[in-house]
Amino acid sequence: MNVFLVFVRDHNFCQLLPKSLDRSGTDNGRTKIMAFPPLGIQTLAPVVRQHGHQVRLFDTCHPQMQAEHIAQTTEVEGPDFIALSCLSTTTYPAFKDLALRLRRSG
Repeated sequence: MNVFLVFVRDHNFCQLLPKSLDRSGTDNGRTKIMAFPPLGIQTLAPVVRQHGHQVRLFDTCHPQMQAEHIAQTTEVEGPDFIALSCLSTTTYPAFKDLALRLRRSG
């Protein structure tokens, strides 16, 4: 079984930090994010893998992980199961929008 585990970003608990600079003061290309780690999907993934399933994790706290990327991957890979996780009920609007989008793309 192909399983997608998605952590949905809550803008109240996640923010981008200023660009990282190396010791010479130049941009080192790293993105710094202050957020809670997606412990739910990180804990669940190894258990699902131990039962012989293929798992992909998506964390939308990273600015380069957008809903359209997850939807495109859903269209290409056609997962058997998609689980969404969030930190707080304040995420509900984004959670619902992503769920509807993934349902349409699957």
